[in-house]
Amino acid sequence: MKEKLNSKPVKVIVVAILLVVLFFMGRAVHHEYIMHQVRDSYAEGQPYHTVEECFNDFLANPEWHYKKDNGYDIVYVKGTCMYSDQEVEVIQEFVVKDESWKTSNLYMDGKIVNDLLAAAFRLVVFDTQYDNPQYDNQRNNEYTCPHCGWYGSI
Repeated sequence: MKEKLNSKPVKVIVVAILLVVLFFMGRAVHHEYIMHQVRDSYAEGQPYHTVEECFNDFLANPEWHYKKDNGYDIVYVKGTCMYSDQEVEVIQEFVVKDESWKTSNLYMDGKIVNDLLAAAFRLVVFDTQYDNPQYDNQRNNEYTCPHCGWYGSI
């Protein structure tokens, strides 16, 4: 029995399995690192709450994911919110390059939205007026953006 365990094919198989396990563990660690790069950072104009806090407060049932697309690291958050009195599924993508990220496509119910609507959505998500104590009573209420008319639950 001891000879079978010491045979060359068994050792090769064990080494191959270990390499595969290490490869997938390394990828998982890389994906988590990339996701935290976005989630733990602060958006421009929002120095009080992380990106994750802002989206988790705004969206119902937020889920954070990672994917690789055309060689780019993409982090995206998926959840639901109210838009024009209807619940919509929203996906906000972030493109990560080196140590920085930028917002990318915004999808509502699977369709990409135009840049103006995407900018309005982000304005509401990252709105800093709620960090002002005079607006504390409005938190978790309905909100209409004064600039574009975006209506949603905050």
